[in-house]
Amino acid sequence: MRPQDLEFETWDELFDYILESKLNGQRKQSKEIYASMPEQKRVEFIDYVDDMYRYEAMHYSQVKELANTIKFYSI
Repeated sequence: MRPQDLEFETWDELFDYILESKLNGQRKQSKEIYASMPEQKRVEFIDYVDDMYRYEAMHYSQVKELANTIKFYSI
């Protein structure tokens, strides 16, 4: 899977789409797209999630939610 496969221009756009799919209840779709990416991009996605939401999680006591999101994709 590459961003262009779903008509996105950047990996960040694809990463956001994967997260939005999960949040909108499309958990299976979200995980399938994640699983179809090259291994290096899956690692980058987890880093992206951590980088984007770590401050928010710490600030709003949502560390467990962040950890659960990362765990969802790691399993």
